[in-house]
Amino acid sequence: MDIEEGEDIEGTMEVLELPAFEKELALVQSWMKLMEVDKTLVTPISPEETVALLIRHSMYDTAVQLCELFDIERATLFEHVALACCRAPMENENVNEIGPRNPEWILENTEFVNSIPKAAWFYLRHLLLKSEGTKYFRVCARVFLLSACSLPAWFVVEYQRRNVTELLKVYITFERLIEATELTCQIIDANLGKNPELFNILDTVASGKPVWIPLHVIDGLQYKLHQAEGKRAPELRDTLLSKLDEMFTKVENVSKIR
Repeated sequence: MDIEEGEDIEGTMEVLELPAFEKELALVQSWMKLMEVDKTLVTPISPEETVALLIRHSMYDTAVQLCELFDIERATLFEHVALACCRAPMENENVNEIGPRNPEWILENTEFVNSIPKAAWFYLRHLLLKSEGTKYFRVCARVFLLSACSLPAWFVVEYQRRNVTELLKVYITFERLIEATELTCQIIDANLGKNPELFNILDTVASGKPVWIPLHVIDGLQYKLHQAEGKRAPELRDTLLSKLDEMFTKVENVSKIR
């Protein structure tokens, strides 16, 4: 159809700005990748559905890209990678030793994460360290503990640095009372001046400045220990009470000096 001179053609076309074009291009490219492993895929599908399929096929790098472009929640991604870790328990704590492949290669070819020893652990650590806050640490901790897996040392170190109270709550919720008691004692020691940097603690009791200890959470731990059965529970209660007494005594002595 010919357009008469002077006719307004603005309403006959859609102009995509660069960010919108980038989103659409990434979405189409994701569909093309999925079609390589699923010939029955019918498009178009939503970004959320696309991400779910990418995660199912372990195409994590592409899923991350879409999550960033479309601001999609990533909890399912972290759950999936954490489950892959549970199926491949580590023999040691060096998550950088993932086998013959270069770590950078893993980040660009995440569909092989589940088939290369330790690759899932390496990739999960990569994702967590890039994330903000502790939301996805909490998601992964839940997966680990529900799967009867212990939290790896590197995971605990970073989690407690970001939010030690939340980590303590997680241990108590999942009845990991030994770990909870040990962590509580470490929190108290840190406030007394022993390795406070591990918990991102700036002021200790010795400084004379106010310190904060999650006593309400510790009260919950004490209740759990009183309800627990077995020979270990009384030992844990005694250890916890002794450490609390040590803290209160130290606080009292500092306050008298000042």
